[in-house]
Amino acid sequence: MTREPDFVGLLEDYLDEYEGATPFPESVRDAIRANLPTTKQVGPLAGGMRYPRMFPLPMAARYGLVAAVAVLVAALGASSLGLGIGGPPEPTPPPASAVPVATPSPMVTATPGELPAAAELAPGRYFMRNPYVDQDPVRSCEGGCADYQRITFTLPDGWATRDGLVYKHMDQPGEVAFSAWTPDQVYDDPCHWQGSALSPLLDIHDHTRVPALGSTALENQVGRDASAPSEVTLGGQLALRIELSIPAELELPACDSGEFRSWSEWDVVDGGNSHHAPGQIDVVYIVDVDRRPLVIDASHMPETSAEDLAELEGILASIRIDR
Repeated sequence: MTREPDFVGLLEDYLDEYEGATPFPESVRDAIRANLPTTKQVGPLAGGMRYPRMFPLPMAARYGLVAAVAVLVAALGASSLGLGIGGPPEPTPPPASAVPVATPSPMVTATPGELPAAAELAPGRYFMRNPYVDQDPVRSCEGGCADYQRITFTLPDGWATRDGLVYKHMDQPGEVAFSAWTPDQVYDDPCHWQGSALSPLLDIHDHTRVPALGSTALENQVGRDASAPSEVTLGGQLALRIELSIPAELELPACDSGEFRSWSEWDVVDGGNSHHAPGQIDVVYIVDVDRRPLVIDASHMPETSAEDLAELEGILASIRIDR
């Protein structure tokens, strides 16, 4: 009869050789060792059963092996039932089909729509064409417009447009709006503009570059408070930013033609930026493009809500200027 230590060693050799390179856990082996002294060996079984010749063990040892394997199976079964023999079972990984796979959402890029002449606008992405880039020789950029292709931006719900002005709450205390311009000259006196002297928008001669820490005639307009200009980026382009305010006590009927004008238009006789109201605040961006600067005027009122002001800031942040 094979001694118990020898038999356990043979059993482990068998398991290492025929059951894989990874041995059973120590807890399972301890269970086998604990049960071997009390396991009765069985005699030869009757009948014509054959045993495969896996290794040359004595017959009694082979029968002992069968009994030990029975103990092993019992130990593994008790472990799977949570009876504490052999420790907790190893977790079984779920089948591949059951493992959720994170699928990235497809990126949806909406094609911008061209801004209509006048309409209530659905949320989405829009663009303004440069009105001077066409075949009309009078309006051609060869005459001196700001040379860019288009301005693209994203609008939330509740906005509208009319005559190039994109706005919300038009002519109401909480109005908020923006527009794009190619100015010619700046009125020194915006209220009495008909007899006012005119100055270049920027303090340079060719009107083609926004100078670093440059100055603008908008800083010195009569009856208007102005911040110091600062250099920023808008729509991917270098720009000069200045914040302007209109006196809250301004009487518009006392101004020439009832209009308060910031600047004249380069291609329109007696044309100018005149959409203003008492107390209005304009954040003006003088954008560095070819020929003349492009000006984007973002305006709001003191009563404009924080939500609408945040929407305006978001629109400005979404702007892209195609050259």
